[in-house]
Amino acid sequence: MRRTNRINLPTRPGLGATDEMAHLHVLVIDDDEEDAAMTQRALAEIPWFTCAIDSANTYASALTALRTTEYDVILLDHGLGARSGLELLQEAFGATLPVAVILLTGMPSHQVYEAASRAGI
Repeated sequence: MRRTNRINLPTRPGLGATDEMAHLHVLVIDDDEEDAAMTQRALAEIPWFTCAIDSANTYASALTALRTTEYDVILLDHGLGARSGLELLQEAFGATLPVAVILLTGMPSHQVYEAASRAGI
């Protein structure tokens, strides 16, 4: 399932009404909908930018989103069912990441860190 939520965040202290805030297009990829919602809530608490958030909770829906939409940032769960988030990036982009990626995992390990580093994360 893919859904889009637009979140307008408050300005950082000191910004006037005419100052421009950064606007980011973010993709949250997580097969656990509660974790994805928590990530979206955390983004909403950051006061110095606005963002449009797309969410994908399956490998297939994430791959479609990555192939059809440009994002500024991807928040990516490492475990996506039988496949990994790193496999998803490889399939979508090959060897070069055209976007900033933040890898999320509840099972950190040295192997995950090394694989992420090799993937350019």
